[in-house]
Amino acid sequence: MMSHTFKSIAVGALLLAAGAANADIKVYTDKYDYRGAVTVSGLDTFNDLKVAPYDGPLSRSAGSYKYTATVGPGSESFWGGSGGNVDAWLTTDNRTDTIVFTDFGGKVNGAGLFAFGSDSAGTYVAANSITLTAKDEFGKSATYTINKPTQSSFIGFVSTGKLLELTIKLTAQVGAWPTVNDLYLSSVTAVPEPGTYAMLLAGLGIAGMAARRRRNAQ
Repeated sequence: MMSHTFKSIAVGALLLAAGAANADIKVYTDKYDYRGAVTVSGLDTFNDLKVAPYDGPLSRSAGSYKYTATVGPGSESFWGGSGGNVDAWLTTDNRTDTIVFTDFGGKVNGAGLFAFGSDSAGTYVAANSITLTAKDEFGKSATYTINKPTQSSFIGFVSTGKLLELTIKLTAQVGAWPTVNDLYLSSVTAVPEPGTYAMLLAGLGIAGMAARRRRNAQ
């Protein structure tokens, strides 16, 4: 039968491993690095949108992952923007409003997109900066600000837990509205990091030593 000492140390090692899994949210500034860090992704291109107003909240999906898009506090309406006849994107009615993605369906561990500014006609415009923040189920958050964002400015967030919210806000600037394109929602197959294995093995090793000492004492 496993001794009380062995049980206590083994449980401690497992708690250390669980704590290591509760890691910070990682930020990626390259789409391909982000895609390499996740297992399965769904994409919302926003190409179904026209240059027209859309009352929020919006219920949308990125592949099999459903989500809700809200905006505020100045206006609850979105606008569709366009970079041409094919590519469309999502922007706000009020230039000082914040875009919020939430209510993710399934186990969404990652979210990534292109973020920049657009003008009142919904076309790309140079902006000073745009800030994105992700929050997860562990109470962790990560914030990243893109200075001088362009249409190719990508930001992705990946957590070991479920993501709960992603917000996008443009620094107040006359003639520029916060705009997003190609939203990726992703899941990650949990694989313990080397540090987690090391802590688990160390705990089990100490437990083994304690068990041997107990036998020798007897």
